Amino acid sequence: MNQQEGAIFVAILSKNREEEKAITDAVEAFKSDYMVAHSISHLRDILMEQPCNGLLFCIASLVGIDQAGKSFVQTLEQVYPVARIRLNKQKGTFSLIASRSGRVETIADFIHVCSKFHARCLRRSERLSKTLNVLASADPDFSDPMRTFTVNVSPRGCFLYSSREWDIGETVFIQIQELPGRSTIEGMVIRYVPWGVPFHIQGIGIQFINTENRQIEELQHLLYDLPGE
Repeated sequence: MNQQEGAIFVAILSKNREEEKAITDAVEAFKSDYMVAHSISHLRDILMEQPCNGLLFCIASLVGIDQAGKSFVQTLEQVYPVARIRLNKQKGTFSLIASRSGRVETIADFIHVCSKFHARCLRRSERLSKTLNVLASADPDFSDPMRTFTVNVSPRGCFLYSSREWDIGETVFIQIQELPGRSTIEGMVIRYVPWGVPFHIQGIGIQFINTENRQIEELQHLLYDLPGE
């Protein structure tokens, strides 16, 4: 379905046609647009291209997904308003369980939550809230390493706690202790948050540069709890 200007757009994950029809009819009743994904990979493709205000996961459609799919769903719950939904066929009603969206009991409640969320696409490398131990240094030889940790991380970058001052564009070298081999990753400082900014942690946002394919694959396996080779 094509999104109308100013409309709420909801992505729906459903593998059951009967349940899908009931949910899409209910969403349309609130003049909201939608698109249905029939697999996790299809859902990922939709979110990469289509700005979305919220996600509805049919509970039965989440049964049996693999570990990578579960990790992806957990990532989406950090990014979008999400509710898991079940159709009671006998009563023709829905039950909803929301993630981080307050009290959501009906589709009307969920559409209201979505209306408060600015529609967005999924980033190619979505950052996860994951704590990893890191050695960081401005020197590639790590002559004066700083022991620190990530606040969030993706295969393309991370945010590090740091008590020292950094300049935007400065080079930083890191070693993530949980990675096999602990190889050095080069990064560039693209954000600096000084101490005292309300509700922010002092530190630096890093964009990884000159990374090897092997390092990116190792990060993906670590972040999404995928089995090793």
